Amino acid sequence: MKHAIHAVPFLIMAIFAGCGLKGTGKSSDFDALKALEIAAPADWMVRETGRGLPTEWVGEDTCREFQLYNPKRTYTSSRGGVEYNPFYQVWICEPGFGGLQSYIYFTEARFPACYMGDSADGVLFVFSAGQTDWPDGDIQISIALGMSRPDESRPEDAAVEAFYKVFDIPEGAEFKFEATTDTSILALYSASGAQSEEEVEATVNAAARAVKRHVPGYRRMLILIRYGGGFYARVIPL
Repeated sequence: MKHAIHAVPFLIMAIFAGCGLKGTGKSSDFDALKALEIAAPADWMVRETGRGLPTEWVGEDTCREFQLYNPKRTYTSSRGGVEYNPFYQVWICEPGFGGLQSYIYFTEARFPACYMGDSADGVLFVFSAGQTDWPDGDIQISIALGMSRPDESRPEDAAVEAFYKVFDIPEGAEFKFEATTDTSILALYSASGAQSEEEVEATVNAAARAVKRHVPGYRRMLILIRYGGGFYARVIPL
């Protein structure tokens, strides 16, 4: 595939389901940096580092980027013995953000930023690695920023029926809606072994057009694509 090859040995829907966590919040006008400073534990530092893209994603590097870390605590990596501070890297991407996650083989061990919810004001991604003294920091960050995280709700039956009337699923492939937030619809596409990369992309784009027309009320579709020996993800504005 053309996408950079990376890896990850975790549950396939982790990047879309807030690492498996549920919850909802409300969008509001507030200073993101101030909200993160309030949410962080007493010893943690918070700073805005500029504009960028979530780890292992490609697209327009217009997301606001923040770093939260504890300078008073250090851990030692089991690989190479490197010392590090516990941290979270945070990206708040604009409402119209459209991005592509790097292709990831199931058998390798490199982690993308985790999708942690969205709102009318943007899309939240969080990345962390190693040990931490703030184990639920990603959830607290999402709550502090007023993000709505995926729950198990699905589009209404009438909308789904209309969608499947116009969307032709290739033989041997599978498409299904996984969850929704207040502003996004999450889906999974398992490609047929006979499909080429170009055919997979064409099918995903067709699904997005059908969602926009027949499943109204959502600003974006987040879709996880299983293809070959791994997967990748896309965020598609609707």
